Amino acid sequence: MAFCTGLTIPTWIGLHRAWLMNRPGAMPYMVVFLLFPVIYYLTHPEDYYGRPIDPQDAVLAAHAVASWVAEWKQGLSILPSKVAVAIGE
Repeated sequence: MAFCTGLTIPTWIGLHRAWLMNRPGAMPYMVVFLLFPVIYYLTHPEDYYGRPIDPQDAVLAAHAVASWVAEWKQGLSILPSKVAVAIGE
């Protein structure tokens, strides 16, 4: 349960960030995440229905982490100029 939630939350965040950055590129992921579970809910009573979608979960979770790191690095590169303005240089 904890692993599934720990992967699902970054996956949805990554999907949201991908949607904001590149809607045409994120559309295939969006379609898969909206249609794939519905089909499996109706046809498979087992709880391991999500295994075929796990690689896409990993890709989107990695996208979320990579975009967070990029924003963090960008914030660090802007930081010295903000500090210089704050101290009056």
